[in-house]
Amino acid sequence: MKRIYFSIFFFTVLVQKSNAQIPPYGTPGEQTIVEKSINNNLSYGFLEYLPENFDDTSGQKYPLVIFLHGIGENGDGSAMALQNELLGSNNTRAQDPPSTINSQNKDYEAIILSPQSGSGWWASNAADQVKQIYDFAIANYPVNLDRVYITGLSAGGTGTLRFAEKYPELIAGIVTIAPANPLVDYSEPLSKLPAWLFVRHEALTNNTIKTADILAKLTGTNSSVWDYHPRPYYVANRDITMQLVENTRWDTQEGVFAPNTRVAATFYGKQGHAGWAETYMNDEMWSWLFTQNRQNNVLSVPNNQLLEISISIFPNPAKENLSIKTDKDNIKLSLYDNTGKQLLSIQEGNYINLSFLQKGVYVLRIEDKMGEVLNKKIIKQ
Repeated sequence: MKRIYFSIFFFTVLVQKSNAQIPPYGTPGEQTIVEKSINNNLSYGFLEYLPENFDDTSGQKYPLVIFLHGIGENGDGSAMALQNELLGSNNTRAQDPPSTINSQNKDYEAIILSPQSGSGWWASNAADQVKQIYDFAIANYPVNLDRVYITGLSAGGTGTLRFAEKYPELIAGIVTIAPANPLVDYSEPLSKLPAWLFVRHEALTNNTIKTADILAKLTGTNSSVWDYHPRPYYVANRDITMQLVENTRWDTQEGVFAPNTRVAATFYGKQGHAGWAETYMNDEMWSWLFTQNRQNNVLSVPNNQLLEISISIFPNPAKENLSIKTDKDNIKLSLYDNTGKQLLSIQEGNYINLSFLQKGVYVLRIEDKMGEVLNKKIIKQ
């Protein structure tokens, strides 16, 4: 850990002394302090994390994660505040996304920016300020626009919801943990955005309505989670994951597991206002988040349905070969890994050899001659 902190301090000095330096600021595999004064057009200073294989000259596009902290890590965005409150806080050290990735020796090939809020509350106008971070990232980093994610804890969990509420078309999915405040505007549900909510059981004692409202907002239905949650819903000693099935009912299972539906909620069987450590240390959560793709959220429903009807893919999961059966002409097939890197492209093909791929989740992009696009998740066994 001493080596890591020394590296962070070293790059902090570099950023402070070199105002002409342009992003990316740090070194791949490290987390770098970027104080607010470096970018006067931004409302926040932030921490920058670059994946270990980051190379902005390679042409590769990387997923982007924007992490919003809790109220205890607020600060003015100076190098000292970022170091002492956000990077060095006892509350979130080894619990925020960059730290958990480092502590587990994981590399998800994602750019992670962690802005620091002055108040820590991520108030109603914070969505526009976080949008500045989004715009800054898009302009200065090689970002895969279809794989942008927002996550936050406590007050940052609310900030995550506020951003998703105002700019759902910009992101592929969200993870919100123990959101501290209810949303202000419930006028329009986020009916297309993949979302996973985490909260501890004890926290539900005083906010059952808030949690139900958040889930109703995310699902766009009147199906109450409490109609399916095992009662009593106060402090419990077991973890429960619930996911919305067919937009009509909640499926309930004991344990923490990655959902296979668009919206899910995990209730931890522990006490206190927390849950972020176990969430950010959970490989399944990251795997679920990084498989979300914005293309799957914003497709035109009528056209997508027509394309879906005319195309069948089998087998899926597949070990060696994948066949695509269609009655359409001039179908273009493109296969991508979970970083958004294109692995192959086939014009007018109906067969893909997967033997060169490692086991994992991939995205098959299917485009017809009219320009209609369908994205399908492909599992290589």
